[in-house]
Amino acid sequence: MIVKKLNIDELEDDNVYLFAIHTTLEDYRLAYHLNKELSIQLCKANHDLKIVTTHGSSGFTLFNYEDEEHFANWDLIQNKAEIHENLTTTAYDLFSIEKKTVQSRVYLIPEFKKADYMLKVTIPENVISIPNIVAQMQSINKVSTAYEVDFYTIKSKNNLIF
Repeated sequence: MIVKKLNIDELEDDNVYLFAIHTTLEDYRLAYHLNKELSIQLCKANHDLKIVTTHGSSGFTLFNYEDEEHFANWDLIQNKAEIHENLTTTAYDLFSIEKKTVQSRVYLIPEFKKADYMLKVTIPENVISIPNIVAQMQSINKVSTAYEVDFYTIKSKNNLIF
């Protein structure tokens, strides 16, 4: 019987880079411009990234690209989502049944509430140039700013494991 062992050090060869993007563009338009500027092929995933909170569940749109040539994964994730919660309250009057819709905002990475999208890149070391990626993202029209975020220091990085 053949036994295969997985060495943990092999998994640590890949680096995870996280970029915050501030923009007014829709998700599909941003994916198009990122594809054009970064020479990648982001496609909408078959499923949204689901996060369950105390107020309800929310879906964040997800675009991904697997670059087999460089052994890289690119993921564009929406950082803000709305939760619509229907509340029905009953009073003791004859005509006092109220239905309210409460709307609340949920963040994938709450530490960066002002960022509209997060771009997660998992790639082996020294394959990409971080300053070039940031400069190319900032050159997109209607992108206010883009910057690198230290993935390993944010508290809510578990939301980015999918």
